[in-house]
Formats: sequence, C-alpha cells, structure tokens
Amino acid sequence: MKMSAWKKQRHQRIGKPAFIKIDIRNIKQKTISAYHVQVDFIQKYQSNTYSDKVRKTLDLQWENGSWGIVKEVSGKI
Repeated sequence: MKMSAWKKQRHQRIGKPAFIKIDIRNIKQKTISAYHVQVDFIQKYQSNTYSDKVRKTLDLQWENGSWGIVKEVSGKI
C-alpha cells in the first residue's frame, strides 16, 4: 500500500464519524477476586466510516472506588 493510500485509510478509520452504533452480545462475567473480574463479549461496531465484529475480553480491577480496565484483548470473529 502506498503512503498516500495508507494516510487516507487511517484518516477514514480514526476521523470523527457522523454516527457510531455499538451492539454488545453474549456477555459473560468471571469473578477472579473481589477486586478483579473478567468480562467476555461480542461487540459489533458500526459507523459511516468503519465497521467490524470482534470478541473482546476485558480484565477489570476495582481501585479507588471504580472499575478500570487493566487489560483488553480483541480479535475478529
């Protein structure tokens, strides 16, 4: 891919979309400890510039009164 084509593709993918629609399904939660959970789900992302469907796994940790993402793994289905 030429640099000019790559730049155009990157701009389309990370530029501000006119709309974003996210659908999340098959949510599964696994408690690791009182302060650590793992959440697995399928995410369908759609905008006017990009769309995909992926399986995501988030490792969440409770810290300072809220949950934060400490690790995210994503892969196309």
